Amino acid sequence: MRTFSREIIVVVLLCCAGTGFSQQPHDLTQPYKHFFNQHKLKTGSFPQDVELIQAMLFEQDLVITLDMPTDVIQTMDENTLEDFSRLIDLNIDTISPNARYIHFNVWHKGKKVALSHFLDITAVPDKADEIPTRRPQGVIVTDLSDKTLFISQAHGWIDYNDSREWSTQRGINHDIVEDFVNAEGINQYLLEYLHNAGAMVFTLRERDLNTEMIIVDNADAGYQELGDSNLFNNSGANGFANNQAPYSATNDPFRDNGGSDRVITTSPTETAQAVWTPTVTVSDEYAVYVSYSGVGSRASDAKYTIRHDGIDTVVEVDQTKHRYVWNYLGTFYFKAGGDHAIILSNQSNDVGTTVSADAIRLGGGMGDVIGHNHGELSNKPRWEEGARTWTQFQGASSTVYSGGDVSARSRFADWEHYSIEDSVYVSWHSNAGGGTGTSTYIYSSNPPDGTYDPNQSITGSAELQTAI
Repeated sequence: MRTFSREIIVVVLLCCAGTGFSQQPHDLTQPYKHFFNQHKLKTGSFPQDVELIQAMLFEQDLVITLDMPTDVIQTMDENTLEDFSRLIDLNIDTISPNARYIHFNVWHKGKKVALSHFLDITAVPDKADEIPTRRPQGVIVTDLSDKTLFISQAHGWIDYNDSREWSTQRGINHDIVEDFVNAEGINQYLLEYLHNAGAMVFTLRERDLNTEMIIVDNADAGYQELGDSNLFNNSGANGFANNQAPYSATNDPFRDNGGSDRVITTSPTETAQAVWTPTVTVSDEYAVYVSYSGVGSRASDAKYTIRHDGIDTVVEVDQTKHRYVWNYLGTFYFKAGGDHAIILSNQSNDVGTTVSADAIRLGGGMGDVIGHNHGELSNKPRWEEGARTWTQFQGASSTVYSGGDVSARSRFADWEHYSIEDSVYVSWHSNAGGGTGTSTYIYSSNPPDGTYDPNQSITGSAELQTAI
């Protein structure tokens, strides 16, 4: 399993963490126990022998203690913990409106232990196409061009396993919905700064707010091959297949639908091109993405030309990594009916390689992954949906997102991270419900009393936390 050198969550306006307890607690066991038992009987979502035995409020810290059989503890996963958290969170404003932080303990062997201690987390497998690749040597970089960033915009529309199909985690508060304002701030401001600084950025939700989407695959009429035909071949690899949506809850758009790609033998001078011609009917700015396969020796300097209304912009892509995924090239204005094309050249300085021509995508579009709980589409813009459906649309293994929306974010970063890359994972999260200022949190095994041990986190996380 690959791990990062640095890993962090950024939380704006305080959310879901702990501090030391100082004042006498308020006992809220009875109201929380009453609601918990009602929920068990009504929904059956929790085992009947799981009991809420104590709920204590220490200033703004709500500490919930559960009693559960050993076999339930031993099968505890992130999805179940998220269900517990969501149940309490949905009722916290009614029962304990001053609470800002939720802690879950479980009574185990005569003492209280943090419930997260028992999480059965399946390791993220290595992405199958990762192969040893070249790391630049002796290059001094003063910007972010040697960094890969995984940026999470927090939660959005999620198909929860309760009576509501496709709901947000937060409601309307101060005339905004937290699930959307996080993404709007990141997509429209932060990502542009990072992109301009040279970083390769993967988001954990769709970045393009444009609800139009155009996909052209190498098997479509809008694709053509120019130049020496002897340089083009089928790779024999999987690839994206167009017009397969809506996708079932575990379908991999890049591997499961019989798609393929074309490869072009490279040359020191350009002798061939793959050309995708999108038909644009709505004038707007569109994010441009490309995909390519993972079989064979790929060029590290594949050159794509984005022709937008007759203006050519060249972007270089390292095809030795990040295969079978939508790779972002930039955002450009496309005029309806204009002169548009995405062009892949076979010119490369890497001798004996090929470049892969699979599919191109313009725009974010509407969500087209069927919800895994209710079997329905969200009918929402893709950018508004959470990470669960996005990571699937990005070609992740089902082991990445099967644990739910929360874990899908960091697990996709682990899945898509290549061992030669200097990468960080950062999650931005605002809380519309209260609090002021900015706090930063990192993943570590913290005990239930809120104390903090930086040595239990990934090496470098505490330093990155301080820097941010």
